[in-house]
Amino acid sequence: MKKLFFILLLFMANSVKSQENEALDVKLKFKERVSVRKSFQTSSLMLEPAVFTITIPENKTSSWLFDGAISYEWINKEIFVPTNLRTIFEYHRNTLIEKEQFNYNFGLNYEKQWRKIGPGEPFFIPVSILNGKFNKDLKKGNESLMFQAYFTFYYTYCRSGCNWWQNQIWKPGQRIGSSKSLLNFIYFPYVGIESENRIRTELESQKGSIYRWMLRFNSNFFLLPKFLNEDLVLGIDFQIRRNFSNSVQEFMNISPKIFRGSLNYTFLKGTGNKKGIIGLDYTRGEDPSVNFEKQAFWAFGLKFAY
Repeated sequence: MKKLFFILLLFMANSVKSQENEALDVKLKFKERVSVRKSFQTSSLMLEPAVFTITIPENKTSSWLFDGAISYEWINKEIFVPTNLRTIFEYHRNTLIEKEQFNYNFGLNYEKQWRKIGPGEPFFIPVSILNGKFNKDLKKGNESLMFQAYFTFYYTYCRSGCNWWQNQIWKPGQRIGSSKSLLNFIYFPYVGIESENRIRTELESQKGSIYRWMLRFNSNFFLLPKFLNEDLVLGIDFQIRRNFSNSVQEFMNISPKIFRGSLNYTFLKGTGNKKGIIGLDYTRGEDPSVNFEKQAFWAFGLKFAY
């Protein structure tokens, strides 16, 4: 299984490199190749900002939360279609909750848009996201190799000659609602496969491998008209996973779910994805992809993306 993991990593790199002579390289400065976000489980089309929260009581130990990831983009090319290859590092730490989370991982992220946007091009655009990474759970002392494959799609604006069903409003990846509407929204559906292969554990019951599929609905509801710069946003994220193979005795839940809701206000904006946000978050459920155990909590914090 370790050999398969490294073969997948090589494929992610070589699938880009093998077509380099036919590619148009996008020349980027160092700072333009660096990206900061919450994780690399979503498309760059609607990335989630990193989150930081801290409480400092007078007579007790301080507690804090950080959900963030940073990447360096090695390849940003037009290989017939937009393609990106990044080195990624994610850090997830939460001491605000009953079951603490202390997890980090690093590896490669490969994102590809399977059709190019342009005059006369198709309106339906599939997107794939592949992650291959080493994962460390510092609370339980587990080390594992993870592979994640996610697929989503979005629509470009419908051009002349579209059928009636192509003109209906439920189009993923499009801002739905007029510029003067009080409520606008955008959403992305995801389907994916995840694997976790434990390579080192402290307990015998934690050894083994887990394979599961994942369904996800990720959306943003804009609570102010578009001309007010999208400053107030309600984010809804629901994920459901189901194991189809599991040899880890300790991991008994075959269908983990997680719901996240967040009310965000953007107080600072820069070019590209640069922004500063304050937000109120509610989380309920469990997310084994980042070793977050089943529980529920509220948090108010500072968020940022770059």
